[in-house]
Amino acid sequence: MTKVDRESLRTNLQTLSFVAETPASGGNFLLVQLEGTDARLASQVRNWLLEQCNIEVKDVSAKFADDVPRLRLPVRSKAENERLVAALRHLAEELAQIQRS
Repeated sequence: MTKVDRESLRTNLQTLSFVAETPASGGNFLLVQLEGTDARLASQVRNWLLEQCNIEVKDVSAKFADDVPRLRLPVRSKAENERLVAALRHLAEELAQIQRS
């Protein structure tokens, strides 16, 4: 993992429709704030990633006083980061289809 990998992941995450904010980080993870005020969204995204893609992320929504859904995403290799973003992009497309129905 490099600084470039972390910033690339952050930039790619910010293009997703259900991501509200991804603050800059100096560590090997990113805190991702999801859209809305229903903390259950983070749990749903986490479970979907685990069940559908075998990707583990951490729901950290309960660590904050508000009800904003948040995930802690690991920064890994370029290929692993791309796989995570592709999975999240697929989920965003599924959510958009549900909303249109």
